[in-house]
Amino acid sequence: AFTVGAANGLSQLNELDGFNLLPNPAANVLHCRLANYHNQATYIITAADGRVMLPAVLSETGETEIDISRLPAGMYFCTLQEERIKAIRKFIKQ
Repeated sequence: AFTVGAANGLSQLNELDGFNLLPNPAANVLHCRLANYHNQATYIITAADGRVMLPAVLSETGETEIDISRLPAGMYFCTLQEERIKAIRKFIKQ
């Protein structure tokens, strides 16, 4: 897991700030959770080669179940953006 930081004007979001993807690896459903959620956030699932696979909006509760059942097995990245906060997490689709 890594974060995009101050070099591009974005705040950092780390594990302690509560952006979690579970389970990892996942087969059909990925649970995306953002603690201390206050604003509308979006997430984008991208393949390892950068192709956008699933763009969507995080629910108002800060928790979303992402249906990944149609994705081929492999490594993916979930990028979460909330105003000036951006974070990226890697996950494996079984």
